[in-house]
Amino acid sequence: MPSLRSLLAIRTMVRGYIGFAMIVCAVVAPAGLAYITYDLARRQNEIANAGKRSEMEALVAFVVDQFRQHSYDYTHWDEAYRRLVRELDETWFEVNFGATLYGTALHHSSVVVDEAGSTLIGAWHDQPEAWNARERIGAPFEALFARLRADPDNVDSTVGFAVVEGGIALIAVGPITPIVE
Repeated sequence: MPSLRSLLAIRTMVRGYIGFAMIVCAVVAPAGLAYITYDLARRQNEIANAGKRSEMEALVAFVVDQFRQHSYDYTHWDEAYRRLVRELDETWFEVNFGATLYGTALHHSSVVVDEAGSTLIGAWHDQPEAWNARERIGAPFEALFARLRADPDNVDSTVGFAVVEGGIALIAVGPITPIVE
């Protein structure tokens, strides 16, 4: 039979282990809970951000598609072909493509360029101006124009984004074609 002294030593040792375990639990449990809470919050934020990103990507795709259609409507038109390709009617351009459209949705400037990309006629904001797309828009225009020229049978507009005069601009480049030739 153990002596009283050994029983007290065992009791002290057990109390020490229990005390140590309680201290470990008091430190580890809140830290573990904090980590689990942080991880769950981080994952929830990732899910929410992915949803927001998906919504933004869908919105941008919608706007780009609408702008592509807007551009196509203006460039795939018998009258535009006759008045801007066959003959260069500046008055007709001004009324239908030019400064009179300034401020309307998706339309702040227009330019008609030849097959080499040289400006024939244009309007910038509310002023008639034969502005140079290569100079004012730069590489984004060049990329869209090159894509358009790479497929001469394509009548669709190509659309992209550019930084123009310090702001983000949605630009479209499309061939002016007749509906029926």
